Amino acid sequence: MDIEKNNQTDCFPLGAYERDSTVLARDMVIKRGGKTFTITVGTEDYLEVIRRENKGLDEGSQLSESCFLLDDVTDADMVCRVLSDQPIETLTSFLIEQSFEEN
Repeated sequence: MDIEKNNQTDCFPLGAYERDSTVLARDMVIKRGGKTFTITVGTEDYLEVIRRENKGLDEGSQLSESCFLLDDVTDADMVCRVLSDQPIETLTSFLIEQSFEEN
């Protein structure tokens, strides 16, 4: 089975946002196609917390675009599998930064 190196995805957790012992979001690192990206994967509860903490934000703010939504982010391995299955085009609007391009 041939897998092109550029299509392989490496993924690992960078950190987690917890509230009351529940993981609401995870920052994940994705390496794909020679590039490294950071993305936040969160739940609807995470967005609610962010909305409450940022009540002063403009009404036009689009918080839902600040993280990739999943129902459950407790299991970092499962989050990695979901992200690995997504085309990079699906993830680009959620990327926090493009860290660097490898040679």
